[in-house]
Amino acid sequence: MTTYIVIRSDLIETADEARDYYRARLAGPRSITSDGRPVTIVFERDATHLYSTELKDPASTLPRVVRTIAPGKLDVREFSVERARLMDRVPEAIEGYTVSVPAVGGRAGAEKSMIYGRLLPAVGYMRVVLRPGPGIAFTCVSAYPVSEGEWMNARRLKRARFPP
Repeated sequence: MTTYIVIRSDLIETADEARDYYRARLAGPRSITSDGRPVTIVFERDATHLYSTELKDPASTLPRVVRTIAPGKLDVREFSVERARLMDRVPEAIEGYTVSVPAVGGRAGAEKSMIYGRLLPAVGYMRVVLRPGPGIAFTCVSAYPVSEGEWMNARRLKRARFPP
């Protein structure tokens, strides 16, 4: 069976296309320049949050996205075409961020940072969640659109440059 990868994330239609696109075009370490400084962002090969949402209704007929996170433990989410079509925008949201909120949640030393990109027409703002590591790199945990109100609230929080 031949797998065809769409050329841009905004052409994604299915969960399979999203997974294949993510693995072919994003997965792995990427060098990005943010705030005039180089930073390595790691996109884990089996991550699914960039093209799925939390499973809120087990009776939902939307396609499931399943990832094994530990032996015998699965992360079951539902496919989000909206998120999938924004995958190309994640690196540019980090490169041209408008707000960076450091140290949100997580255990000490592993707090996540939230980066907010520029306003995207008809979408809102992109929030990218990063955690420190491996090494001096950062790992992309999730990315999704947020409203202007959520972006404005983030502007009121303690902010910092990214990368630190």
